[in-house]
Amino acid sequence: MTCAQCGKELSVFQRDLRTGLCRTCLEEKQTAKDAEIRSQFVADYVDTRQQGEKARKLNSHFPVLSTVANILRVVGWLGVIMGVVGFGYGIFEPMQAGHHFGLDDIAAISLGFLLVLVGLITVAVSEVVGVLFAIENNTRNPQTPIEEVPGLVK
Repeated sequence: MTCAQCGKELSVFQRDLRTGLCRTCLEEKQTAKDAEIRSQFVADYVDTRQQGEKARKLNSHFPVLSTVANILRVVGWLGVIMGVVGFGYGIFEPMQAGHHFGLDDIAAISLGFLLVLVGLITVAVSEVVGVLFAIENNTRNPQTPIEEVPGLVK
């Protein structure tokens, strides 16, 4: 008996009965099949990630919510920037010659800190909306189940 792929002489025990291949050819064939499935999985993952990014920017199913999320993101980052500036003003303004640390400086530091906190929370809410869009997108467009990817689940 010979291997159907490489033509090597084989005994009955060295040959796979289903395919007629020697163990070396069978392993090469399985490795190539696994590599192809993995590359497809990676391509699906990249495609899903790109779709998620698009969905996060503007979701065609929820255009108003997408717009509100983008506005929240911009307003949140502006709040963070203004808060850092106010916090810095409250810290560095009393250090100038002839100035003393007063109530207005405490207010500037407090409001700056509060603006940074509120801005970060606003950005986080916007990101949560983006995550929900990505989940919705993955639900509508299921990709390769993880159980079918060799080497990831045993």
